[in-house]
Amino acid sequence: MKSLLTCNVSRGVDFALAGAILMLLSASLDAKTLYVSSAGDDANEGTASNPILTLAKAKEICGRSSDDSFAILLRGGDTFTEHTSTPSDVVDKTCAFVWDIDKALTLSTYGSPEKAKLYGGFYSHNGGPVAAIAIQERSTKDVLIENLSFEMWEEGAIILEETEDVTIRHVDIDKTGTYYFTDERDKGAFMQAPVYPQASKRVLIDNVRITDAHNWRGDRGGLHGFYCTRMGDLEIRNCLLVNVSGSAFKIRRQPRDRSPNNIYIHDNACYYTGLSSNAPDEESDQPGFLRYSGEMYDDGTPNCPSGIVIENNIFHYPFCWECEGEDCSTAVAVKYSISNETACGKNACSDDAKVRWVNNDFRYQWKRTDRWAGRGITPPSAPQNLTSVAVTETQVDLTWDHDERNGERFVIQRKSGEGSYIALRIVDSHVKSYSDRNLTPTTRYTYRIKACNAAACSSYSNEASCIGEGRQR
Repeated sequence: MKSLLTCNVSRGVDFALAGAILMLLSASLDAKTLYVSSAGDDANEGTASNPILTLAKAKEICGRSSDDSFAILLRGGDTFTEHTSTPSDVVDKTCAFVWDIDKALTLSTYGSPEKAKLYGGFYSHNGGPVAAIAIQERSTKDVLIENLSFEMWEEGAIILEETEDVTIRHVDIDKTGTYYFTDERDKGAFMQAPVYPQASKRVLIDNVRITDAHNWRGDRGGLHGFYCTRMGDLEIRNCLLVNVSGSAFKIRRQPRDRSPNNIYIHDNACYYTGLSSNAPDEESDQPGFLRYSGEMYDDGTPNCPSGIVIENNIFHYPFCWECEGEDCSTAVAVKYSISNETACGKNACSDDAKVRWVNNDFRYQWKRTDRWAGRGITPPSAPQNLTSVAVTETQVDLTWDHDERNGERFVIQRKSGEGSYIALRIVDSHVKSYSDRNLTPTTRYTYRIKACNAAACSSYSNEASCIGEGRQR
């Protein structure tokens, strides 16, 4: 399929046709199919009747197989919370799924038209995984990711690095970034973007919805909806971005062969994206609906992206941190900003050879609309009646009560002996129980929980402690 996605955006290549052909090719492959269910077991074979539980196990099976291509299908409508943390030296993150096999892959759903949800909630200081999916070097065959949703990933949902021929479509991404991990102890935790394609070729991103993506204080300007660096032949279309505190798109540097990037961004809708004019000085270094970035090569020539067409998009309103006192009524957006004007020129984003703007709809002055998420909501009440039961020497089960009407998630904390509390896990607001596994026998563990939403967190629940099998305090 390499010839299908090679394009010159000035001639308006039809990526839709390429995507359709990709699907026909994928359907014609005699792929090994593995089934994954939230009720599965990694001791199973991965058949429809005996599905496995984790994507990491699916990858392990693929790595041992001689098949030429694979389909990993997650049960539609399921929420997957059990993930194995896999370090990736390529993307420099721990991930729930790393694909570095040079064979074709379809990552999709079965059994229901609903999306399968990959729910994170893992802290970097606990070893993650902090990102959901990485497609990386050694993978050069067609990869299709579709019909998935992602929620509560600290450092991103989908990362591409040194790969090619990837299609991402019909994907929802909600609540990503360090803003939602307020108890993180790793000061290096940081999300560049929910979708982060790097140094890759022939990538199509279609119908992706990104909502509520934010880093914590001091890192807000470094976050972007899509961060595209050293990319060649990339199309982003039909996507929706709402409440992303950094720029909707960041485009950085040329491909490694120094050719034009050939990036076509069209028919997307972006509401409340990018830092406003009121952003604090320490966070305002990357404003704009578009962040354009380059540098100098070692030989002194400019390394700046070119061949970018931005057409038929909606860019309405900057993001405003209303919940932290920013005056939204005076907030104004910026169309673009440029890093390293010495290398790329202060007029880079008005130079048609670099960036060509066609028929886009801009609204710069902040205005409250029904798309505004509303950060000024009431903090939730504290969870109650936390109990802990040691069901084995190495597992403690927690249960609690809570009125979930104004909460979005629970933060579970744990301490060992007389030590300090650390964040253990974040779970969704409908969850009222949690099993803490792989504990050290004879050690006393104490737990507490707080409820959080987009505005703030509650006070803590009562404490509950356990030591050994069947003993509770």
